[in-house]
Amino acid sequence: MSKIIKSSRLIMRDFVQLSLVPSERNNFPRETEALSETAFSDAEPIFDEEKAQQLLAETEDMVRDLLENARLQAQEIMQKAKTEAEQLKQAAVAEGLQIKEKSREEGFQSGKDQAWKETEQERKAIIAKAEAVLKDAHQKREQLLAEIEPQVIQLVIALSQKVVCRELTVNPDAIRDIAREALARANGTGEMVIKVHESFFEPFKDGLEELTQTEDGYRPFRVEIDNTVEPGGCLVDTGAGYVDAQITNQLGKIAENFKQVNFNG
Repeated sequence: MSKIIKSSRLIMRDFVQLSLVPSERNNFPRETEALSETAFSDAEPIFDEEKAQQLLAETEDMVRDLLENARLQAQEIMQKAKTEAEQLKQAAVAEGLQIKEKSREEGFQSGKDQAWKETEQERKAIIAKAEAVLKDAHQKREQLLAEIEPQVIQLVIALSQKVVCRELTVNPDAIRDIAREALARANGTGEMVIKVHESFFEPFKDGLEELTQTEDGYRPFRVEIDNTVEPGGCLVDTGAGYVDAQITNQLGKIAENFKQVNFNG
C-alpha cells in the first residue's frame, strides 16, 4: 500500500530564494539516478594530487637549478676571460717584447676585446637556453592544470554531495527546509504533489503542519514516495511544471560557477 499524505490546504510563508530550475511536465527527469549508499563511503581520489604537486615542484627545482648553473657558468666564463687577458699581458712582459707602446696597447686591447666578445656570445647562449627551458616548464604547468581542472571540479562536486548527504542523515529535518524553498518557487493553482525518496518520507511527513503554515491561505497538496528522487531532495509537481530541488541539480549550478575559477592563478 503506497504511503500518501493528503491535505486540503497548503500555506506558504517565509519565502526563501533557491536557485531551482522548473522544467516542463513532459521533461520530468524520470531517469535521475537515485543516490546510492556508496555516496556515504569514502570516494576514491579522481586524480593523484600528490603526484601533480611533486611534478610541479620538480619542474620548478629544475628551472631554478638551470638558472643557477647558467649564472655560475657566466661568472666562470667572465673570470676565464679576465685571466686570459691578464696572461696575455704577463706573457708580453715576460718575453720582453720590444714593441712600441702604442702597438703593444693596441695588440693587448684587441685580444681583450676578442675575449670579451666571445664571453658575451656564450653568456647570451646560456641565457637563451635557460629561458627556453623556463618557457617549456610553464607550458607543461599550463597543460597539467588544463588536464586536472575537470577532475578537480568533479572531485569538489563529489565531496560536496557527500557533505550534504551526511548532513541530511544527521539532521533529516533539513529536507523540510529544502521543500519549503521549492514551494516558494512553485506556480500554479491546482493540487501540488511533493515527491520524496522513501528514506526521507517519515521525517518529511512529521513536519507537514509547519511546512503548510503561510500567510496567503491554503492549497491542496499530497506527498508521494518516488525512489527516482535523490535522497535528501524533492520534486514539486505544480500541475504546470516541476520545481527540481534535488541535490544534484543544486550542485550542478555550483559546478557551473566553479568552472569560472582561474586555475592558472
